[in-house]
Amino acid sequence: MSICIYAFLGPRTEDLDARCLQAVSDLGFKVQLHPESSFAAPPAGGALYLSILETPARLQRIAPEQALLACFDYYIEKRDSKTPRSKEWPPRKVKQYGHEVNSRTASGRSTASYFMQALSMAILARETGGWYFCEFDDHALSGESAVASVLLELESGTARAFDDEAYPFTAWPPLVWSPEFAWPQPIGRPAPAPVAQVKPRRRWRYRFSIFHLPGIVLLLYWLALGLISAFTP
Repeated sequence: MSICIYAFLGPRTEDLDARCLQAVSDLGFKVQLHPESSFAAPPAGGALYLSILETPARLQRIAPEQALLACFDYYIEKRDSKTPRSKEWPPRKVKQYGHEVNSRTASGRSTASYFMQALSMAILARETGGWYFCEFDDHALSGESAVASVLLELESGTARAFDDEAYPFTAWPPLVWSPEFAWPQPIGRPAPAPVAQVKPRRRWRYRFSIFHLPGIVLLLYWLALGLISAFTP
């Protein structure tokens, strides 16, 4: 099942990338944003990529020294002030906001990608004076409450390590899909079993050699004698 998380940004949107990355750093992470992306604009291809270079030492890791690649769908649009509010949207407790951000991770997501999605949305809400909303909740949270809630979930422990089935960070993927980019093997996932190569059966072929000639002559001789004896009364 996919998870959709929204951020409703308040008025403080200046230097958004630098402030959000610094806020993540203050929590013990060292994170970089794809150099061709920004929190303030929809990325080409629709996916936002983050490299996680360091994580807090208290987090359970399979490969603690390995940098990780986290990704999630990301879209941001400016609120149209002419569009009236409805009973369904925005969620309860959301007050004035200037931009709406929606993000999504698909089923099968790694723990790292989910928490980077949730933490990014919470920090965007907190840094701008806005609101955070997960589709499974009945109302929105303030940015400050959202950050505290995500950290509590992260630090309460899960059955999976933070980097379980996360992609190692080896290079930035292209924002628009390209068949030339090879995704690395996820951490902790068994490598696919090699496909057994079945050798084709070799057909027997006779190769003549001059050394075979005496045997051939002898065989023909005995064959001729047999035919003569068979037809001689």
